[in-house]
Amino acid sequence: MNPPLLALSGFGMRYQPGAAATLADIRFDLARGRCLGVVGESGSGKSTLATALIGLLPPGAEAWGEGQFDRSLIDWHDQRAWRVRRGQRIGFVFQDAAASLHPLRSVQSQLREMLASQSAIAQALEEVGLPADAEFLRRLPQQISGGQRQRLMLALALARQPDLLIADEPTSALDALASAAIRRLLLQLKSERGLALILVSHDLDTVTAVADDLLLLRQGRIVTSGATATVLQGRTEAYVQQLLRCRPRLLDNPRRLGLPATPAPAPIIAAPMARPALLVRQLAVHYRGRRALQVAAMDLASGAVLGVIGASGSGKSTLALALLQLIDSSAEQLIVAGTDPRGLRGSARKHWRGQVQVVFQDPGTALDPMQNVAAAIGEALDLHQLALTPAARRERIGELLTSVHLDAGLATRYPHQLSGGQKQRVAIARALAVRPSLLICDEAISALDVSVQAEVLNLLADLREQQRLTLVFIGHDLAAISFIADQL
Repeated sequence: MNPPLLALSGFGMRYQPGAAATLADIRFDLARGRCLGVVGESGSGKSTLATALIGLLPPGAEAWGEGQFDRSLIDWHDQRAWRVRRGQRIGFVFQDAAASLHPLRSVQSQLREMLASQSAIAQALEEVGLPADAEFLRRLPQQISGGQRQRLMLALALARQPDLLIADEPTSALDALASAAIRRLLLQLKSERGLALILVSHDLDTVTAVADDLLLLRQGRIVTSGATATVLQGRTEAYVQQLLRCRPRLLDNPRRLGLPATPAPAPIIAAPMARPALLVRQLAVHYRGRRALQVAAMDLASGAVLGVIGASGSGKSTLALALLQLIDSSAEQLIVAGTDPRGLRGSARKHWRGQVQVVFQDPGTALDPMQNVAAAIGEALDLHQLALTPAARRERIGELLTSVHLDAGLATRYPHQLSGGQKQRVAIARALAVRPSLLICDEAISALDVSVQAEVLNLLADLREQQRLTLVFIGHDLAAISFIADQL
């Protein structure tokens, strides 16, 4: 067996002196041509470990424990040594490719920082399956698909021929086709280059397909580690079983995901609407004279759930924006939340807006960082004059937080003080504040880890039963849509 390229023993860190350890007693060996998968819930320390392994400790942080890279001891605070390793010896792919790439620089301009010649740029793009023609090289990041952006990030990380690649959630926001392509590419790089790979992911399918070994983290500690097949198939740890049961299935899904199984509240049956919740005939959207979306027919009864799935660029989010009347569209017939919104003006349109709400993919950007939870939810109540006194406002905010399984004490917290799952539930509570009849969820779980995905899916199932809420659930995870949707 090859000697380890990277070896850790007893590694730990804390963000400031005297604080509790964020990571403790982390140990593993990683050889060339092998992949280590790092899996865990939000807040388990996955990304903290990944950034520590490229020397990006925040100011004031403390790190300890023995580490070796290519048989040389690691000094965790020697930034000069880290600058040599980063890029040259260790490549890194961040989770959000759109945020990591410069929005005003072309594909070619970004690759020019790392590669001097046009032939080297073409070779780098070819290796990750991207075109190298002049038209593609002129494009800006927002002009290429999510899968292409992620491949471009890989090309940049691999440009200097590193020995180790660390990929932090490289497939979390990609559709099934793009995710599978990235998995194939990582396997190819591992075998052909002999690349050592650390794959940080909440996507157990990706980890199972790519990783040779698995490190399962919880609250900064290793729960279990070993060969991937042994850890996932042996299921010797209760926490492993919990994660596996949080995963929805394509067929025969349970009524609720995860452990322990909390009984769903008794449903509150509402009277059916006189008109369908959603009715679409010949809906079309055009961008710059080109057709971006064409929907022949779509019908959805009150209280039902429609799943919308498709590859990147297939028009899923365009459909959501058209239903929300946030972009120009044409249709022979359009009923949304029981009403044709196209002729509505003034107070009638404002009332309709309250009936149709949306939950976006990234709660971190959907919530105002300067507003606490109470202000974010209260703003919706104030806009629609649904709480006329301060006492009624506080009471309603508490009710909404309880309805999404959050403690009312979180009302004074700001988004940065919440986990990813908590932020998404606050976004759902805000959408529910105006008592909508139709909720559109646009990739609402794609950036969440498997256990938090289960929480949000269970919550949406509960809300549907309790409030006869109609859902349009847009996603790229067919298993998740199979769990929540009545029709596709």
